[in-house]
Amino acid sequence: MMIMNVKAKRGRKKKPRLVRGLTRYLVMACIIFGTAFVCVKQRNSVTKLGYIINDLKKRIKQFDEGHDSLEIQLSELKRPDRIKKAIRDRGLRLSEVEPRQKVTLRKPDAIEIMEAESQKEDHEKSKKNDLKGESLAVRN
Repeated sequence: MMIMNVKAKRGRKKKPRLVRGLTRYLVMACIIFGTAFVCVKQRNSVTKLGYIINDLKKRIKQFDEGHDSLEIQLSELKRPDRIKKAIRDRGLRLSEVEPRQKVTLRKPDAIEIMEAESQKEDHEKSKKNDLKGESLAVRN
């Protein structure tokens, strides 16, 4: 009997060394390019947001200036002497208020109750302090 050396066939052939090296460099290049792309995109987004924020700050400043001018106009329009002059210019009559026409508004019940309770508590505290003072005087 004769024994033979038989090599088993591999299912896959080994790639040449050059192809393996190129594959590694290609993968590394893709990773580096992808990372650089993400960094540039993020920086671009941050810059864009900076411009948007600056534009919004300018608009806020414009609105504040407009608001201030409207506040000044409102205070001018609310002046009593200006209102009286406008009434006279239009020929309307402005009558003075008589004392019997004045109405005094009373405080809401809830406020009165709260004030009464706080006065009651203050009164009780002062009584306790008075009793303490009397007890000290009796002991002495």
